[in-house]
Amino acid sequence: MMKKTVQRIHLILVPFAIIFLVSCRSTERMLEEGKYEQLISLTKRKIKGSRNKTKYVVALEEAFNRLQEKDLKKMEQLERDGTLRGWEGMFSLARRIESRQEALEPYLPVTDEAGYQATFNFIRVEVYIEKSREKAAQLLYSRALDEISMAREGDKLAARRAYLTLSGIETYYSTYKDKERLMDEAENLGITRVWIDVQDNSSRFTPAFFEEELLAIQFSRLNDRWTRFIAHPPGDLELDYKVVLEVDYIQVGRDLIHEREIVRTKEVEDGWRYVLDKNGNVAKDSLGNDIKEPKWIDVTATILQTNQEKTASISGRMNLINLKESTMVESRPLRANAVFEHLAQRYSGDERALEKNDLRVIYPVPFPNDRDMIMLAVEAMREEFSRALQSLRLRT
Repeated sequence: MMKKTVQRIHLILVPFAIIFLVSCRSTERMLEEGKYEQLISLTKRKIKGSRNKTKYVVALEEAFNRLQEKDLKKMEQLERDGTLRGWEGMFSLARRIESRQEALEPYLPVTDEAGYQATFNFIRVEVYIEKSREKAAQLLYSRALDEISMAREGDKLAARRAYLTLSGIETYYSTYKDKERLMDEAENLGITRVWIDVQDNSSRFTPAFFEEELLAIQFSRLNDRWTRFIAHPPGDLELDYKVVLEVDYIQVGRDLIHEREIVRTKEVEDGWRYVLDKNGNVAKDSLGNDIKEPKWIDVTATILQTNQEKTASISGRMNLINLKESTMVESRPLRANAVFEHLAQRYSGDERALEKNDLRVIYPVPFPNDRDMIMLAVEAMREEFSRALQSLRLRT
């Protein structure tokens, strides 16, 4: 009996011993491999109780202090570097240290089951944070001033870089010197402005608001961060490009009518008749009643379909002009069509020959006048024009 009990205790204790050894080796291996962040996360989860195992307390202490020492040396190295990248790196690293220290504070003091209290080396990161953000902001501001100087000479890419550089200062300070004013200037210098215009060179009489209808484009859909399309720019606005839609030809077709007839024939039941025997007499059933049968006849109906059609088209060219250099950058043809169609139908004859859809009577409608057809073509051309504008590649 005693032997069996010892065996059971042995079977219970062996797995726990294996887990303990694996756990110890795991923390030691993580220390050896320099996985301090993972080890800190692991050991913090293990020390939540009041009776903390020594191996976890020691592992947390060792990992935390090693990582602190490593990061402190890295910050000192970045400080000696003195570059913008170095100060940015120091700021990020100091903030990570700050977060790590704040995350540990709720666990303090950390004591193991034997009464040993771990010692953690905290760093005064406020000094590093303040110094690095001040230096980084100074260097960013200085770089932005150089970029804006180039932008004032007409370099739009430099203006856009300046805007992004000044935006980077917001990582460190919400307000800084005249950052906001400079960002407004950089944005203004970096935007490419495109004047959109329409010229009607067709010899056809067009509605008074023809050109305005072509310009009624939702430019907000075409504008992006650094491009603005403008239909009616103020006289004092500095422009970079001009896009002219030259309308060369407007055509409106005649009112066309195409008719066709469709004949439907069907065999339908049309009453009944008596069944005659071989002698020509009315046949009788077993009860003596007269025998009847359905009478079938062929019926015919005619469907007259009238197709009304009228078309209009507008054609021209879209020219892209570089106003700074007074050069034609691109010219491409544009064409748009508008089609009016209406199908009318009526029928005559025996409606029993018709299908369900054939029974619909659709009356002809008045043809749109030429002015209305031109405006339908304008809507189509406006869509073509919008797509062409969207595909432009503007050199900055």
